[in-house]
Amino acid sequence: MLPVVIVAGGVASRLRPYSEERPKSLMELEPGLTILEFILERFKRAGLSPVYLVTRREFAEAFRSKLGSSVVILTADREEFGNLYSAYVALKHVKPPFLLAMSDHVFEYEMLRRLLSHRSSKAFTVCLDRKPSRAEAQEGLKVKLAEGKVVAVGKGLESRCGIDTGLILVREGASAYVEKVISEKGPTASISDALDLAAKDGEVDCVDVTGLLWKDVDTAEDLAKARELCKRILARDYGKKHLGPPTLALVRPATLRLAALGPRHARSRVALLAAALLLALGSVMLVAPPLQPPLAFALLYAVALLGDLADLSAALARAGEGLARAVALAELVAEAGALSLIVTAMSGQTPYSQPLIALAAASSAVPAFLGRREREPGKLVWIADPLLKYVAAAAVAFAGFGAVALVYWICNNLLVAWPAGVPAAPPKPTGEAFPKLEVKVGHAERRLRAAAASGFKLTLILLALSYAQS
Repeated sequence: MLPVVIVAGGVASRLRPYSEERPKSLMELEPGLTILEFILERFKRAGLSPVYLVTRREFAEAFRSKLGSSVVILTADREEFGNLYSAYVALKHVKPPFLLAMSDHVFEYEMLRRLLSHRSSKAFTVCLDRKPSRAEAQEGLKVKLAEGKVVAVGKGLESRCGIDTGLILVREGASAYVEKVISEKGPTASISDALDLAAKDGEVDCVDVTGLLWKDVDTAEDLAKARELCKRILARDYGKKHLGPPTLALVRPATLRLAALGPRHARSRVALLAAALLLALGSVMLVAPPLQPPLAFALLYAVALLGDLADLSAALARAGEGLARAVALAELVAEAGALSLIVTAMSGQTPYSQPLIALAAASSAVPAFLGRREREPGKLVWIADPLLKYVAAAAVAFAGFGAVALVYWICNNLLVAWPAGVPAAPPKPTGEAFPKLEVKVGHAERRLRAAAASGFKLTLILLALSYAQS
């Protein structure tokens, strides 16, 4: 197994007075979920162990009381030191290769997966974000490339190609660079010094993680942003993996707002309510007569909306298997209802209609129960996007090509099954996250939240009235 070394020796001066009570990495993203625990969840999921944490002597007891024996706590033997010295301390206890991680960076699991799957013999491999935010670009560790190779690393670089995201693979050749920089610059040297020295020798390469979610927490504003980003990361890590541009553009903005409207402990109830509405809508569609295309497409959009809201709320609540299975069951009924609506839209029956309908109904269980999987889906799995499937299949059926619609439905569902697997959900949040930040919500954002909630209610009412009139 690959060991992990976590650097946690900073004093978090820009997070005072909050950091006077506990170390920065023990501040919470969700109630009961610290930054460090969020990181450790991803290391555990990747099968990495043992985990070493290098910190200050005054912080050691806080980490031990929180983490117990799950992490090996190492302490630096001096008061003033840089983050490279933490790696230097760790090298006395663990030999490369190992993963070096910053304790104040939150990231999605896919970033870690890409880094671990990268094959290289270089001393260091960094994760490179080529399109960071303006704030991250100013604060982050900049990386310069020439002809695709890392040639310089440093915070003061003017010409850059991206920034490091806080995850670094350290291999055997790295020890010499760490020791050389410490001997020349002393304990206050930084990791960027060793990376820059190695880059000049061509001993640093990178993995492109542009577009993946991550955040470096240095200030109270950063922590507030990380808490919001945490919702999106949880949705990506524990929600469905086969969503494509249609759902992400036309459904997810509304469902993400709705799922985050109430307090965190209410998200399970939101998931149950959305699942109940989805179950009811699916049941109605199973017995509905043939509908006109506008109403049919409106109902299919409602199925996609409610399905994503139930799935997203369960992911944000970090719910257990019980709620996940309840949501999956509601989605299965809704899938059957959507298929029934499409079948009734078929203009005529062919000799193969009945077998195709049976296969389409059976395949509907695949996205409902295998849509949330451990491994990252293939490049073409976005084709199985629920909203795209519903609209495309209905459009083809209304056009008179019923058999084509059924074959498309079957192939679309089966695409979700590669690969398969359901990740274990982390503990459910309780109470309020520490610290409680005084972050003001703007007038425009309050209006948008209220409009999102009202718009969702209005959509359900209009759908109910339209169906009643039909």
